[in-house]
Amino acid sequence: MALLMDRLQKILLSSLIILANGGILILSLSWLGGPPLREEIYDIFESEVIEIRVEESSTRAVLPSEEKKTLPASISLPREDTQSTELAPTPLPETLIYDQGLKSSVNLLCKANPGEYVVATGAIIDSRGYIISNAHVAEEVSAKEPCTIRRGSPAQPFREATLIYTPISYKNAASEEEKARSDFSIWKINEPGEYTVWELEYEKSFFKNEPLLTLAYPAELLGGELVFKSLNLIFSKTYVEATDAVIIRSTANISSQRGSSGGALIDPYTMRIRGLIFAVSENVNIAEREIFSLTPKGINEIMQKETGTTLKEYLAGFSS
Repeated sequence: MALLMDRLQKILLSSLIILANGGILILSLSWLGGPPLREEIYDIFESEVIEIRVEESSTRAVLPSEEKKTLPASISLPREDTQSTELAPTPLPETLIYDQGLKSSVNLLCKANPGEYVVATGAIIDSRGYIISNAHVAEEVSAKEPCTIRRGSPAQPFREATLIYTPISYKNAASEEEKARSDFSIWKINEPGEYTVWELEYEKSFFKNEPLLTLAYPAELLGGELVFKSLNLIFSKTYVEATDAVIIRSTANISSQRGSSGGALIDPYTMRIRGLIFAVSENVNIAEREIFSLTPKGINEIMQKETGTTLKEYLAGFSS
């Protein structure tokens, strides 16, 4: 146990990155799992759930802050649940999908501690302005103030949004695996309007090496000024490696960065959300980090368990 905790501490310390000139402080929740990939089971090994914090000041400098720590945990993904199937004849034009992202994918810029912001990604999933992102993002922000919602590329201030739902199972989780499996949150844009949305795919099965598209606002490689002024919506491709009913593991791409939390996995054939990014594997090299996402089916199961309704029914219950 002493060796295990010592290794965990080293992982946590290695994930704390301060760019004094650029103005970014990265805080992480690190998971330490069981053995690497086996024939039947894959355990997340040294993966992390991360927010980026940006210090607000005249120089955008960053002061050290205490790191958030978690207990070791593992998440098992049975490979046999990844079924083979035939692709649709032709994927939709990528320009069409990206244009949709410019309207329906958003960047959350939320105040945390005084003078600090949490930067993450979200997706509009209801035309009245409901956004889905991660629960670990929600727990870092100030409950007293709404988040600034930005969209476009580069991201520009668009609206403000307020947190309306975080799963009870996330708040009461006894392990990091339980947290991972309910790591989503719902936000409401404060200004009434008719918004362009992403549809969620609840039923379609995944298969090995299935191509999916990622849309997110990764910010790890940017300095503070660029996060505020030149944060772009990044569009890339990932391939399914393993999955169960709740979690997808897929290959690395440019979205395997801190700041992509709440980003979407998009089906290139239906233009529907197939997953909500919540973590990347622990690796210094971004090109080697795997992506971990929640399935809409898993999110729906949590909603039904906690509210007695599906996600769509839950949102329909709110007045406009």
